[in-house]
Amino acid sequence: MVLIKIVNRLLGIYEYKVCDSYYFYMEKELIDAISYVQMSPYRESTLKDLKDKVKIPSKIGKSIGIRTSHVSRSLIGLREKKLVEVLNPEAKQGRLYKITKLGLEVLKNLD
Repeated sequence: MVLIKIVNRLLGIYEYKVCDSYYFYMEKELIDAISYVQMSPYRESTLKDLKDKVKIPSKIGKSIGIRTSHVSRSLIGLREKKLVEVLNPEAKQGRLYKITKLGLEVLKNLD
């Protein structure tokens, strides 16, 4: 399979041409987000666990089998990249997290 990458720097869009017949476009933000998530199994597991429901960090940790501290650190990064959002940011404990549209797009491109 031949993959040719064409970059439109002004628009921030990457165009990939595969086998001379299939085109798809990805914005730089999405490409960067996919790469960011794939660099950490904790971030990837955390994002996948939020796919269908809102959860607090301790529930995510129990669900995917990692410590809450790792989940919290992952959520901070995912939030900075706009992949998740906090529904009750004023809360010091029990913050509810939800996946964003960009987060769902990233999940479509994983695995």
